[in-house]
Amino acid sequence: MSWLPTPEQRSRKDLLATIVLVLVASILLAGIWLTSQQRKIDHSLADTPASVAKGATQGAVPQLLREAWTHSTEAPSLIARESGALVVNDSRVTTIDALTGAERWHYDQQREICGLASPSKWQEVAIVFRGPKGCGEVISFDLASGQYAHTRDALGPENVTVFAGNRRAGTYAPERVELWRDDLVRTVEVGQQEAPHQPNQLTYTECSITSVQAHEDLLVTAQQCPQKKKKLVRLLKATPEESETPEVLHEYTVPAGAEVVSATDKAALIYIPPSQDKGPRTQLLQDDGTFETQPSSAAGDVELKDRTAHEGALAMWFDGTRLRTYDAETLKPAFTVEGALGTGAMMGGKLLVPVNAGIAVIDPTRGTRERIIPVDRGTYRGEVTLKAPAHGAIVERRGDTVVGLVDQAVKNSEESAP
Repeated sequence: MSWLPTPEQRSRKDLLATIVLVLVASILLAGIWLTSQQRKIDHSLADTPASVAKGATQGAVPQLLREAWTHSTEAPSLIARESGALVVNDSRVTTIDALTGAERWHYDQQREICGLASPSKWQEVAIVFRGPKGCGEVISFDLASGQYAHTRDALGPENVTVFAGNRRAGTYAPERVELWRDDLVRTVEVGQQEAPHQPNQLTYTECSITSVQAHEDLLVTAQQCPQKKKKLVRLLKATPEESETPEVLHEYTVPAGAEVVSATDKAALIYIPPSQDKGPRTQLLQDDGTFETQPSSAAGDVELKDRTAHEGALAMWFDGTRLRTYDAETLKPAFTVEGALGTGAMMGGKLLVPVNAGIAVIDPTRGTRERIIPVDRGTYRGEVTLKAPAHGAIVERRGDTVVGLVDQAVKNSEESAP
């Protein structure tokens, strides 16, 4: 450091130059901070456990319900667990206490959210953000506390559907689909790849992906290929040896318009709309190449977002007019709930299904309707997604509103203002 003047050699100009350099460096650092993404983050953690219902009978279906809270949301699907219900407003994700409606934690990066997912066997929620590289930045958070869990940053399509199986989450767009483990490490990608390692081994990259389901170690895709009337349904390993090289268990050519509506670890269920010579039907496609056709009533618009669910021993698909249920292990038909408004949830050994008059209590072993819990939804007319995340609490998604319904027996003191 001999090039620096010694203290007795320093002039007034040297001191001024040093001060200027320090000021410039400070300004540059401040500018970097002011323009950084980190400064824009608003992150608040949960400081108390989720509320516990007092006064309701443990494990019982409520006799009466009362509306405890409402929150607006822009989330594409309803995520509600014991730790709370998630709502999205602009770029902010907030977890709401299912019993009280009070905020538990929130995260706001001031960037557009592409979607979020929380597989049933995860303890985290994955949030996908739009960035310069598309919808490829993902951050997961502990559902109970809001603490950071894992991150990933990769190239992604401009618009994606974020989806969840029971063990995997992922995104899909017409050009590609990918799955992640709970640590957000990608296990498989299907379709077009930005920089394929083995391009000669990729197939059907020209085909558009129209629907996807995942369960355990099975990934199922429905694809429409150019110049083809029929569709391609592929049963793939969710964790192949190389994530860039999908491993096919079996491929099926299926009628036009078919979509995947559910999956187990070894099979997929597809819905086939009516044609000129055949009525509507479902097909159960096994990973060993065998399949079974099942007659079915016509479905409405085969939209899959928030219309499929696994609850206990049942798999469910809401077809727009009725709730169809299947054995969760075999996907054999169980029963149908006519007049349903959406998917339901298990509570106290019963299946709770939203209907016009309220919530139907269904015996899941026989499919019989035991009673209806009255619910006044005011002027709302439309689909309802129902979750039963906590003892004594039910959460409904009604369009762009999430509503908390609490057992009438729960004491008022358990509530607080949102």
